[in-house]
Amino acid sequence: MCFFPYELDQEACRGEGDMLPQRGFLYNTAVLDDMLNFAEAPSRTWVSGEELENPRQIPHPIAQPDDSHEMGITPRGNLLVLIYRMHEAGKILTNGETLALPVTSCYLVERDNTGTTVWEWDSIDHIYPDPDPATCYQPTEGFNYHDYFHCNCASFNESDPNELILTGRYMRGCVSVDYATGKVNWILANPSNPLNQFTYPGDALMGPASVHGGIMRGNTLYIFDNGDYPTDPYLKGSRLFGRAPTPCVHEYSRVVEYQIDAETHTATYIRQTTLDNRIARISGYIQFIERGKGEEENMLLTWGSQVFIHNCGFGKIYKTNIDHWY
Repeated sequence: MCFFPYELDQEACRGEGDMLPQRGFLYNTAVLDDMLNFAEAPSRTWVSGEELENPRQIPHPIAQPDDSHEMGITPRGNLLVLIYRMHEAGKILTNGETLALPVTSCYLVERDNTGTTVWEWDSIDHIYPDPDPATCYQPTEGFNYHDYFHCNCASFNESDPNELILTGRYMRGCVSVDYATGKVNWILANPSNPLNQFTYPGDALMGPASVHGGIMRGNTLYIFDNGDYPTDPYLKGSRLFGRAPTPCVHEYSRVVEYQIDAETHTATYIRQTTLDNRIARISGYIQFIERGKGEEENMLLTWGSQVFIHNCGFGKIYKTNIDHWY
């Protein structure tokens, strides 16, 4: 689950009716819904802090069983929550086509501190699902929704508060969104994805395989690339049941850095970091942490289901006890 410390400007905090205190921690907890849930870890968002006697649950913006998969604070000081939203077959899409399959989309909701929605974005309005079941995440038994995007991370470019970077596990890449218009700037993905617009000079693996975390700093894109793994995509009883068949490129995870040229659609390879060529089948995050005044930052890597945290600045690797999957 996510854990996100924050501090708001005083102007964003008005008093008793505020959704968030000025300083605190946002985090998710797993929940068990009454009905079957497509998500691996259905969750709800909470806030805690010195100003609160007890943790407070953030009101959920939509009425459906789903997964509040990610949250954070926008450059405007508002709460951003990422939700897997369900859409029924037969829905008329914005391009005029009819949705052939029931799907879950990447739905982003930005709310100010009164709880008012000030911005929202849904992938279904901009990136249309491929109707071929063979290329879409298959539904688990009892829950007939195809997870065609599976966004795990939503973050703003640290140098451009108008550029939002989304990662998609089953998109096998990253999507750049213009915050002001909601339009998609570009899609960077594995070459097997027909939506991919990029080439990858210098990358022997020719792009990412399966993406969890991703952040953009200026023109540099950092991707947590989980890699590929041989598995029966339709194995019942498996946590991986439903994974769409994809070509296996590399059976290890890496954090890869690219220099992005959005005009020529090139992602030039800079370097990659691995953990002894191990594979983290799920999760994985990248974060930059300040060391001190005048010192370089540390790049902190969380290796997902490998349950290691890697402090690249000091070259230290810490084993954690968070592996609830395997």
